[in-house]
Amino acid sequence: MGKPISTSGLAMIRRESDLIGAIVTSRYLQNHPEYQDYGLDRIIEMCKVDFNHHINFLASALRRGDASIFSDYAIWLKNVLEKRQLSVNHPLEAFQYIKEEIISRIAIEDSPIVEEVINAGINVMQSHLPLTSALQRVTKATPSIYSEALISGNRSAAENIMLTKVKETRELTNTSVAIIQPAMYRIGKLWENNKVTVAQEHLATAISQSILIQAYSLSDFREPVGKKVLCSCLEGNMHTLGLQMVSDAFDTAGWESSFLGANTPNLAIMSQIELERPDTVALSLSMPQQLATLEQLIDMLRSEFGAQCPNILIGGLAINQNQSVIGQLAIDDFFSDAKKLHSSIKLSGSSK
Repeated sequence: MGKPISTSGLAMIRRESDLIGAIVTSRYLQNHPEYQDYGLDRIIEMCKVDFNHHINFLASALRRGDASIFSDYAIWLKNVLEKRQLSVNHPLEAFQYIKEEIISRIAIEDSPIVEEVINAGINVMQSHLPLTSALQRVTKATPSIYSEALISGNRSAAENIMLTKVKETRELTNTSVAIIQPAMYRIGKLWENNKVTVAQEHLATAISQSILIQAYSLSDFREPVGKKVLCSCLEGNMHTLGLQMVSDAFDTAGWESSFLGANTPNLAIMSQIELERPDTVALSLSMPQQLATLEQLIDMLRSEFGAQCPNILIGGLAINQNQSVIGQLAIDDFFSDAKKLHSSIKLSGSSK
């Protein structure tokens, strides 16, 4: 990793991200008057959304001085575009404009890291070699009868596969990680490759969530151990399925688990912790830009509760993709998936 951008430089990017996005959009459309034939208002809105995504991932990479965060995003984006037979010239041009706009606004000592990070993304976009993102490396997207049932929207077939296995094993967590997790990774990969629609992906998630609820009552539970855990997705994280499995893992291990769900602001999490006083807090983040939110929450927890602070566990795709950040965070442990966490809880009787 390189030297992170200065605090003032990062603050400028976050403060002026909308303005930079608007300027980049204007510059892009001036260079492409042909897009006006497709409905200017619609094109402007699409550009703003795309460019703000670029800037958010860029800010996360600059904050840590880690070009791989942005280059991984570029690999993913390139694959999504190419599978839809769309040109990568659109983000390439945007990356260049974003670089110019940011460098014109920051201190000269911050310019090298901005150049390094954005150029890493540009190089990926221009490469003709097959590239694999961190997301592809940490997820096992294996085909299965369960995933095919989800893709076709066959709820009863999916239920039969999962519930039959849980009835046989009386083991919810290991079964859900073995069946549901790889199926959802595969469907995400199929969406990336333009093989399934957003609607199919959302339906697959909804079916799996409802099946988890049914399977919960079929699993064996340990005797209560007298401990509480609060599980929450950080603000911006809409992906709850993995953390639902984590919450269920604690429940079946004898803990009392509160599951707050998706997109929960830090202040709301703090308020619920104050109310419940759990022994452990399990937090999930799906994107690198949520690391800043995580660090803010950790600071709030340590400051507010001091020696009485609950154990802090973190997990989610953003952590699995960027495990190098774990040692830089004031946490107690991390979970790569619910199965490994469940094994740890059963062996030690705690979350550490």
